[in-house]
Amino acid sequence: MKWIETSFLFDVSEVLSYILQDITEGNGFLEEPLGDKVLYKFYLPEDENFEKKFDKLKLSLLEIDKEVPEITCKDICHQDWSEEWKKSFEPLKITKNIVIRPPWKEYISDHKELVIIINPSMAFGTGHHETTRMAAFLIEKYACAVDSLLDLGCGTGILSIIACLLVVKRVYAIDNDILAISALKENLALNNLEDRVEAFHMEGLKDFPYMVNLLVANIQASVFKEIRKEFSPVLSSDGILILTGILEEQKDEIFRLFYEEGFKFVEEIKDGEWVSLVMRKSF
Repeated sequence: MKWIETSFLFDVSEVLSYILQDITEGNGFLEEPLGDKVLYKFYLPEDENFEKKFDKLKLSLLEIDKEVPEITCKDICHQDWSEEWKKSFEPLKITKNIVIRPPWKEYISDHKELVIIINPSMAFGTGHHETTRMAAFLIEKYACAVDSLLDLGCGTGILSIIACLLVVKRVYAIDNDILAISALKENLALNNLEDRVEAFHMEGLKDFPYMVNLLVANIQASVFKEIRKEFSPVLSSDGILILTGILEEQKDEIFRLFYEEGFKFVEEIKDGEWVSLVMRKSF
């Protein structure tokens, strides 16, 4: 089967990342920063669905930015696609002490580093995005003080795996996409952590059956607004809430909404145009 390599330059967009996850159906996409833009690249089979997916991409870009960038398409055979795709993933240091590597790349670590194996074939997070890096840093900082953690919007499971390696006793993960749950389980197995994370395929937090000391949510800010009342019931008294996936211009509104729900500000960190908020349940 032939594959079509599709690429274009665009602004950093979390919304676009979710759209590409859907269009590629788990076949993977790449995000390469180039100045103030990102080169998005992905591969689609040349079949009867290609035109439909391509039209969906153009419509989505138009809705995001009111303008469609120049899109380059190139025919490649399946073998070239497989090898070229793998070349794009090297071991990645996302914090001072945490390294992510794909299964086909070796990495010699020093004794302080945590090395996580992530198969990026399922495009739900490979550690490259600023929001993932900030969440990883904050989990490192707060994990020593908790014995339970919930990873909301777990994707490939990077944050859940970090929590396990930092010896958080009970780790839970939620995602509303069944493909993400499958990716999580695959990556847990790659890290010999099959039985360490209890996964839930669900929307929001209403049906989550436990209480935790630390909740990290790496999702879109619009979802925070929709489900903000669902966070407090699953956090223990004095529990820590890490919210990431927030753009700078969204920060004040998100903080106000959660303050009204009884959360107190602890700290914020920034990476580019993205902000992560740390708050504490005050009752």
